[in-house]
Amino acid sequence: MASRIARQAGAANLPFGVLVVQTLRRLGVDHFVVSPGSRSTPLALAAGELGDAGHTVCLDERSAAFHALGRIKATRRPVALVCTSGTAAAHYYPAVIEARETALPLLILSADRPPELRHCHAGQTIDQTKLFGSTARLYAELPLPEPDSFLARQVREICRTALETALGQPHGPVHLNCPFREPFFPLEGDVENPSRERIEALLASLEPVGPATSVVAGTRVLPERTLVLAGPRPWRDPLTEEEALLDFCREHGIPLLADGANPLRYRAGGTVPVIIHYDRMLRDDRAWEDLKPEAVILWGEPPTSKVLRKRLGEVDLRGYQSGHGIGGLNPFQGGIERVDSSLEPFLKTVTIPSGAGAFAVSWAGRDRYFEQRLAEDLRQPHGLFEGDVHRLLGSVLPAGTPVVFASSLAVRDADWFMPRREEPLIPFSQRGANGIDGTLSLARGVAAGGSRGSVLVTGDLAFLHDTNGLLGAGADRYGLLVILLNNQGGGIFDFLPVAGKAETYEALFATPQAVDFKGLVEAHGGQYALVESVAHLQSLVAGWRGPGLTVLEVRIDREVSQKLHRRYLEG
Repeated sequence: MASRIARQAGAANLPFGVLVVQTLRRLGVDHFVVSPGSRSTPLALAAGELGDAGHTVCLDERSAAFHALGRIKATRRPVALVCTSGTAAAHYYPAVIEARETALPLLILSADRPPELRHCHAGQTIDQTKLFGSTARLYAELPLPEPDSFLARQVREICRTALETALGQPHGPVHLNCPFREPFFPLEGDVENPSRERIEALLASLEPVGPATSVVAGTRVLPERTLVLAGPRPWRDPLTEEEALLDFCREHGIPLLADGANPLRYRAGGTVPVIIHYDRMLRDDRAWEDLKPEAVILWGEPPTSKVLRKRLGEVDLRGYQSGHGIGGLNPFQGGIERVDSSLEPFLKTVTIPSGAGAFAVSWAGRDRYFEQRLAEDLRQPHGLFEGDVHRLLGSVLPAGTPVVFASSLAVRDADWFMPRREEPLIPFSQRGANGIDGTLSLARGVAAGGSRGSVLVTGDLAFLHDTNGLLGAGADRYGLLVILLNNQGGGIFDFLPVAGKAETYEALFATPQAVDFKGLVEAHGGQYALVESVAHLQSLVAGWRGPGLTVLEVRIDREVSQKLHRRYLEG
C-alpha cells in the first residue's frame, strides 16, 4: 500500500507543475525549452500543454540553453528552461553566464530530488543549491508540492519575484530549483489536488511583468567632439531607440560608429554620418590625432574593434552608457557614467554646443575614402577569403533577414567588411562572454523566435563546438542557412603573436580538423553544398528558401586569408 506521503505527492505534483508553468506564462514568459528527464515530469507535461507554440524540446541541455538565448534575442521576451536533476542544469552554465553578461531574462527551472534523498548518494543527485553562484540574479527553491492553498500562493509569488528580477535593472538570469517526490502522477483512485479550477482562480489576477524603468533627470552638456558608439546589438531596447539615435546624430552632427553587429550599419541612408571603417582609419597615428574625441555615448555592447578600444583607452574620456544592459561596459576605462534608462529619454537630456558638425564631417570624409579604397582593393585579383563572403552577404541578403555572426573571427570580419546599406538587416551576436559556445543552437533559437529563416556566419571550429545543435535542425519550420567558413582550424589565432613562434602552434592553437561536413550535415537531414566561387555563393544564397538546415561550405586557405586581412586592414 502506498504511503500517505506518496499519495500526497502523486496528487500534487502535476498540478504544481501546471501552477509554475502557467504562472510564468501569464507573467510574460514567452516560451519553455524542455530537455527530457524523469524528475522534471510535472514541469515538462505542463509545458507540453502549451502546444508547439509554447514549448520546444532540445535533447542536449547546453544546446537548449543557447536556443533559449536566441529566442530571447529575437522575441525580446523572457524564456524558461526545464531540465531534470543532477548534472543536467550544469550544462546550462555557459548560457547562464552569457545571459548575465548580456542582460538577458533567462529563467532556469531545475527539477531536484527531495531533501531526504540528498547527501546520501541517491542516483542523479547533486547539490543544486545556488548552482550558478552569483551569476544568477536570484536563486530560490520552491517548496515540495502539497495540496495547500497557502503554499500555492507562495509559489505564485516566488515566480512573480523571479520574473521581476529577470526584468529588473539590469535584466539577467534567475534560477528556481524545483524538488519533487515520486510518484509524478496520481495513484489509482486519487485525483489531482489542487484542481485545475483552483489553480485558475489563483492565476486570475496575474498581469505580465514589464521591464523596470527609471526616470532620467537633469541636463547633460557634451562637447562637439563627441562620438556615439553603436556596439553589437542591444537586447531590450525597443526599435524606436534606433530612430531616436539617428535623429540625435542628424540634429547635432555627431558621428555614429556602427559595429558590424549593430542594426544601424544596415539602415545607414540619409544625412546621418554613420561610420564603418573606423578600425582601418584609427591604425594611423596622424588620423587618430585629427579624429580624437572628447566624449562618448555608448549604446549596446562595447565595440568589437580592438583598435578602437585601444585608441579610446589612450585618453580618459568622459561620457555615458545608456540602455538596459549591465553596468561597467567600459573596457577603455574612461569616466563613463551608466544611465539606468532606455536611450530615447536619455538623449532628450543631452545638449551639444550650437554650430556643431565639423567633427562629423571630418570622420565622414575619411570613411568615404576608406570605403572607396577597400572597394578598389577587393576588385583586384585575389584568393577567396572571408572578407569576400561578408561583402557579398551585405549586398544580397533580403531586407529584414536575421543574421547571426559567430564569435571569434566571423564577428570581427563583419565589423571589418560588412558594408553599410539602406535596406535593414537584423544582426545578432554573442558578445557577452565572447565565447563560441552554443553557436548553432543560438542561431536556431533566433530563427524560431523570429518566425523566419535566418543566416548564420560561422567558422569551422565554432560550428563543430556545437554539433549537438544540429539535432532536429533538418525538420525546422523556420530554416537556417549556415555560411560555413572552413579555414581548417582557428584562423583567429593566426593574428596573435604566438602564431608561427611556437613549434606546437598548429596543434595547440590552430587545431586543424578534417571533418566531412557534407556527411555530418546530411546525417542530420540537412542540405549541403561546397562553394566554388563568390559568384557560386551568390547563386546559392539567392536560391535558398528554407525550411530546415542548409550549409554552404566555403573552404579558405588560412595563409592566404591572413595575408589578405593584413593587406586590407593595414596596407
